[in-house]
Amino acid sequence: MDVKWPQKSSAIQAMIALFLAFGLAIAAIGCVSVQERQARQIRDQTYRISLVERVQSHVYAMKCASLLPFAADLLWEEGFEVELTGDPIDSAITDFRERDDTRRVRYEVHTQPVDSHQCAVQFVRHEELGTQTHRHRDPSRELTLLDRVDEDAARRARFEAHQEAQRAYEEARRDPDAEPTSW
Repeated sequence: MDVKWPQKSSAIQAMIALFLAFGLAIAAIGCVSVQERQARQIRDQTYRISLVERVQSHVYAMKCASLLPFAADLLWEEGFEVELTGDPIDSAITDFRERDDTRRVRYEVHTQPVDSHQCAVQFVRHEELGTQTHRHRDPSRELTLLDRVDEDAARRARFEAHQEAQRAYEEARRDPDAEPTSW
C-alpha cells in the first residue's frame, strides 16, 4: 500500500493559512478589547461630567443664611480658618494653607438666593503656585456639602449620572465611532 505524503509546498501553505487565521482571530479579539476599553472610558468620563453638572446646578431648599454655616463648617473641619463676609452675610473666605513648598490653597464660598427659600452655592478654590494664582470651582467640595445637607439629592445626582453614563457606554459599544450624545 502506497501512502502519499502531502507535498512540502501544500504543508507550508496549510501552516501559513493556519497562522493567518490565528492572527486574524487575535486581531479581532484585540479590536473588541480596544472598543470595550474606549466604551468604558466614555462611560467614566460621562459619569464625571454628568455628576459635576448636577451638583453645580443643584438648588438647596433652604435660605442662604441657613446653608452658609454648613459650607463654612466643612472648610473649618479641614483645618481652614473661615471668615463669613458680605452685607448681608452671603459668602465665606478661608485663610491660605500651605500644601507643599510651592503651593498654597484657600477657598471662597458664595451663596446665591434663588428665591426667598432656596439657595445655590459655589466653592471656589484659589491655588497659588509661585506667583500664579489659579481659580476654579471645586465640585468635590460642592458634592461633599450636598452629601451632608441633602443626602437624597446627592444620591439622586449620582444615580442619574450613572444612568447617563450607562447609556453612553451602551451607545459606544454599538457604534464605536459615534460621539456620546449625552455630552
